[in-house]
Amino acid sequence: MNYLRDEVRAGLVVFVSLFLMSIFVILIGGSAVFEKYDKYYAEVSNSGSLEQGAQVRLGGVRAGRVLNISIPEGEKGHVLIEFGVKKGTPIYKGTKAVIATFGFVGDTYLLLDISKATDEILTSSTSMTKTILPAKDPFEFKDFADKFDALSATADALMRDATKLFDSKNLQEFGNLLSNTNKAIVSTSSDIREITSGLRSTMDKLETVLIEMDKVVKDNRGEFGLTIKKARINLEKAEGMIENMEKASASLNKTINLQSRNIDALLRSLTETAENLNDVLQGLKEKPWSVIYRERQEE
Repeated sequence: MNYLRDEVRAGLVVFVSLFLMSIFVILIGGSAVFEKYDKYYAEVSNSGSLEQGAQVRLGGVRAGRVLNISIPEGEKGHVLIEFGVKKGTPIYKGTKAVIATFGFVGDTYLLLDISKATDEILTSSTSMTKTILPAKDPFEFKDFADKFDALSATADALMRDATKLFDSKNLQEFGNLLSNTNKAIVSTSSDIREITSGLRSTMDKLETVLIEMDKVVKDNRGEFGLTIKKARINLEKAEGMIENMEKASASLNKTINLQSRNIDALLRSLTETAENLNDVLQGLKEKPWSVIYRERQEE
């Protein structure tokens, strides 16, 4: 009799242990078995490493899980992802499904990007209809490597051309050309000043002659007075033209000096740009992952 009591007690202990273990399993991770979901779908050309049971995060917050991943029969070029979000969770129009990864090489999950969502709520899928969200294929490091190789080749060619363009010989020749251009224009400006000086001297003499003639014919009311008047008007016009020529000569000098400084600054800027491009290219070659993964800065 005592023997039977011990067996009953042992059986009860085992039963209670299994019951408690089941409760713990459900509390820890098995609640999803009984959780109800609203179903949605997403179509991608490549599901990457996304697997059934992976997390679904709405704006970064855990909201459901991937229910199934399949290739529709008779269709090519895309993979159908069936996922569920917690019952009653609103999904707005414009929400985009993105296959993402925790960190750089972490677990893969389905992110519902709500950055472009509108105020219109989508209806979940039913047995008769499928609500398909726009989706984006996962980022593949291989694709990045291929694009980076092409970018690197283009940048290398650009750097070789820039090196040839900005070598010391070309810079010296360009400097000589600029210097000769400045000299030619300065010489032209000097010639203009000499011409205007000669013209002004001639005008002064003409002015003196007109004054003397005006004294001689001041009492003459005929053609001589009218002729002298017209000559004086033409002389005033000529004086205005000479003043404009002098202003143009001064403006030309200022313009040449300004353009010379601008070209020097342009050459320095282009040289610095070529050097900066070389530094960026070298950094990408050493750490290509830095384009998509920001290194943790030291505090």
